[in-house]
This record gives sequence, structure tokens and C-alpha cells, in this order.
Amino acid sequence: MRKALIFGLVLLNINTIFAFNKIKVMNDYYQSGNLGKLQTCLDTIKVFNKSEVAAKLYYSDILNNTNANYQKLSTIYQKTNFGQKAILLEGKKYFLKRDYKKSIKEFSRLSKDFSSKKNYWLAISFFKDSQWRKAIIYAQKYIAFAEKSAKKDQCYLIIANSYQNLKFYDKAINTFKFIKKNVFDIHFIPEITYQLGLCYELKGDNLSALDQYSIIVNNYSYSPFFLKTENRLSKSDKKKIMESPNPKDIVDSSIVASKKENQKSQKKSGKSGSEFFIKGKYYIQAGAYSNKKYAELQKKKILKLGIKSSIKTKKYGKKELLTVSLGPFNSKKNALEITKKLKQNKIKAYIYKL
Repeated sequence: MRKALIFGLVLLNINTIFAFNKIKVMNDYYQSGNLGKLQTCLDTIKVFNKSEVAAKLYYSDILNNTNANYQKLSTIYQKTNFGQKAILLEGKKYFLKRDYKKSIKEFSRLSKDFSSKKNYWLAISFFKDSQWRKAIIYAQKYIAFAEKSAKKDQCYLIIANSYQNLKFYDKAINTFKFIKKNVFDIHFIPEITYQLGLCYELKGDNLSALDQYSIIVNNYSYSPFFLKTENRLSKSDKKKIMESPNPKDIVDSSIVASKKENQKSQKKSGKSGSEFFIKGKYYIQAGAYSNKKYAELQKKKILKLGIKSSIKTKKYGKKELLTVSLGPFNSKKNALEITKKLKQNKIKAYIYKL
């Protein structure tokens, strides 16, 4: 009898502790990936207050891969943490569908506890909806409290691009320059450089525009902004850039910039210009590293496939990276064959043309 009483008290104590940590238990099962235990928990758990009910509804939807409870969560339980998470997911759903009006409506319902996510997603949604001034406001709100990150860089880009769309070119140029000096994610550098060139071009400063475009051509030929730059330059020959009072000066400045960049790359890599910079040829980039050890390992990995590669230095903003390069190739078809072989062996590779 006494043992049964003690067992009952222990069980009651466990149930009491469990009752106070129901949400934490569900969170822990989900975060650890223990979905079987989470399902058992949802089947057996008894919930009483709004927060617990919201948590159970939220995780039920996740496990069943449905949106059955989102409407209930985002209305009846919208003030709970899981109600807010449901609203955030609804907003993202509309954003992915490009229904920016509805995504703005959902993100606007987020509470102060979700202010960082609210400002970030509203900035992007307003920008996509061509509401440039509101995009700037919410991007600035996000930046004010955010630590240095790729998302912060993205919000700066939203501000700069919004200024550009509003035709405030000086503000846009200053913002792009600031981002370029302080960028967290170097992958944004080609985009920043391209947009900076575009701003100069739209402003009518053709010489500065061509200087920025030449940086893309000589340093970021692997980037999608390389093709955009080439398109701008082919049009500018007929329209804006070559319509300078002294077109020869612009052409000469482009050649000088190109030579300088090539000379820098040649000195750093120890290779001749003909090996890397042959106009009209195709090249493959199979990695960029800050540590020479990893670049050499990638080179050896490629060599095991019977393919020769070289290491050269490229500048990305303030940073210098060692790139593993293959080429030149006379045709894109030849480069594609090599790229296919690299990717089959789980080596990421990109084709670009000079």
C-alpha cells in the first residue's frame, strides 16, 4: 500500500513537471528530429491553455505536412508564439507565390516579438511590390537592430536599389559604395558592382559606368552579372556610353583598366596572360578558397579524374581568394563535357566566357 502511494506521488510529480514543460517537450522532440516521439506526444498529451493548444496544432500541421490548422492559428491563437509563426509561414507562402499584396498583409500582423523578421520580410515584399519608399523604411528598421550578416547586406541592397528606382542616383551610388566597402557576404560584390555601373550610366556619367563594367568583365566572368554587363555594353555602343563627347577617351580608359587588372592577376598567380585571359575562350571555375591548402586539395581531386587545373588569385571586394580554374576551351560544348564530369564527382563548377 505504502509503495503504491509513493509510486502514485512520484507519477503525479512527473506529470506536474511535464505539464509545465509541454511546449518545451514538443520543441525538443522537433529540434532533435525525433518525429516518432513527437507524434506519440501529440497523440497522448492533454493541453489546456492557448499556448499549449497552439503548439499542438502547429506541430500537427508540420508532421502531417498540411496547412489545416494555419487559419485557426493565425486568427484564434494569433497572439501566441505559434500563432505568430503560422502568420510568418503564411506570409512566406504568399511571397513565394509572388502575391506580394497578401504577403505584406500577413507580415504586417506580426507582433513586436517578431519585429526583426517582420521588418526584413516587409522590406523585401514592399520592394518586390514596387513600393520603393516603404521598402526603404522597413529595410532601415531591420538594419538599425541587426548584426552584420548577409540579410543586413540584402537590406542595404534594397535601399540602394530603391533609391535607384526612385531616380535618386547620388543616394543610390553612395549606398552601393558603402555596401561594397562593408559587405559581409562577398557573393554580393558582382551585383553591387553591376548596379553601381548602372547607376552611373543612368546618371549620365558614362566614364565611371564603364570603369565599373570593366571590373565585372575582368574579375567576375563566372557571375550571372557578367552577361548582364555584356548586354549593357553592347547596347551602350549604340546608345549611351559611346555617346560621350569624346568616345575615344572612354574606350582607352576601358583598355587601361583591363590591362591593369590582368597584370595584377598575372603577378599574383605567376601565370602568363595567355593562359588565363584569352578573349572569346571558355573557362571553368571549380572553387574559390581563402586557404591555399584547400585550393591545392581541390586541384589534386580534379587531377585524379585525369583533368588538369590551375590556381590563380582573384579579388572579391577587400578579400583575395584562390580560384581553381580550368581552360581555356575553344567551345562551350567542350567546357560543358568537363563540367558534367566534375559534377558527377560532386565537384561544383561554373562556365564563363571572356
